[in-house]
Amino acid sequence: MLLGVLGQTPVHAASSAWVSYQTCCEDSPTGFYEHEEHVFFVAEVEITSKNRKRLHWQGKAMLEVGRLVRQYLVRGVENIGAKEIPFDGPIRERIEQLLDDNRHASSAVRNLPSRILVNKPVERVYRYVAAARKADLEQQKGSVTTNARDIGYLVRLAFADAKENKKYLELTAFYLELGLVEDTLFYRNAHLSADYHLVNYFWPRDPYRVYAALRGFISDKHDGSVPNFDILYELPGNYQLLSDLVNYKLIEDPLASAVVFLARLPDSEGDLYASALSDLTAQLSLLNDHHRNFAEYIEMLGRLTELLKTEDTVFHQSPLLHMTLKTFGHLKMSGDLPSDANHYFDEAHTLFTAGREPDRIEQLLVLSLTESPRHRDSWEHLAALLFWQEKVEEALIAYTQLYQLDNSNLETMAHIAECYDRLGFRGLSRSYADHLPILNENIGNKEVIEILNKLNG
Repeated sequence: MLLGVLGQTPVHAASSAWVSYQTCCEDSPTGFYEHEEHVFFVAEVEITSKNRKRLHWQGKAMLEVGRLVRQYLVRGVENIGAKEIPFDGPIRERIEQLLDDNRHASSAVRNLPSRILVNKPVERVYRYVAAARKADLEQQKGSVTTNARDIGYLVRLAFADAKENKKYLELTAFYLELGLVEDTLFYRNAHLSADYHLVNYFWPRDPYRVYAALRGFISDKHDGSVPNFDILYELPGNYQLLSDLVNYKLIEDPLASAVVFLARLPDSEGDLYASALSDLTAQLSLLNDHHRNFAEYIEMLGRLTELLKTEDTVFHQSPLLHMTLKTFGHLKMSGDLPSDANHYFDEAHTLFTAGREPDRIEQLLVLSLTESPRHRDSWEHLAALLFWQEKVEEALIAYTQLYQLDNSNLETMAHIAECYDRLGFRGLSRSYADHLPILNENIGNKEVIEILNKLNG
């Protein structure tokens, strides 16, 4: 692994690589040099400040060597043509940029056996030299050649790069292009949450602090000044404050407005809730003119709204579950809420595994979630139980809430797609069926594969 050997001891002077290096390029500047059976990658970084530690300049030199290795590996490799990329928007743009930067060769660089020959400051430069055998480079070049034309690999690379670097706005655009509405809302929320506190489920705070924050907010409203939205930390989920956030900051961004309107739903009842829901669907409707599946998503929300009028639903059995229903599974829970298993869940799991007493399982899971609202296995068991009982709308809400807690779980995504399909929302389910295999290489989960096969059936 080329870039993972910080401070590796240089090879012994008697080695063939070291001798070849001395012969061909001991004094050569930045670049790559072929000699006999080796290629030498030389990076020199100018040391411009004595205040920086050695590790800083070493890191810059290592990155430059990585760039040189990628440059070497892509020589003569034919990339996928623009017309062969089945996307027209930001995903295509990102793939083209990754290819231009030779990032599709990064995995080959990580897998390349190499030896560090020089790793030290030399006067006013930091010199870093790596050697690799030509035979090993040719072997890795084969994978680069394949990757350069593999659209699945390139799409996964684009998404992985954005996730690794927390480029939430870029991920939002990617998922929007794929028609995956739930993921789109999730990542737009993640991006907004860097600036605004959008938590809307929490346990009681210090009442004096809440009162002081509320008094300050009301005072600002009377003065006509723009609210300080940091007050959301003291008044999380406050309906009026979130409404002002849209009006002052996000009014021209329908997706961001929809995310905030979802966040304010718990703090409303009756006519105010109906108005809030109308505002939400109005923003989603604006997106439907240019993006896939929003019309179905709005129709789905309308279907789920009917559960609010249904007395015989688990979502009326606790305040947490009722608020989950009001947001259609989009509660943003405070990170300090409990997430551990408890004895209620343990008993529910035992009965669930034995296939016994579903009513008792439901009661226990309600108690478990009341005690540990962020416990993912309790949400998963509840969703599975509801789906087994053919309460598909309710199962969809539970799976969606589980997704808010863990958006990396393939089973959750597959079950959401399965619920969409059962409810007749074929555009939403189709988008998952088409893109989950592309976004996740070698899906080994049998349950996910079975669901995808049904959706493709």
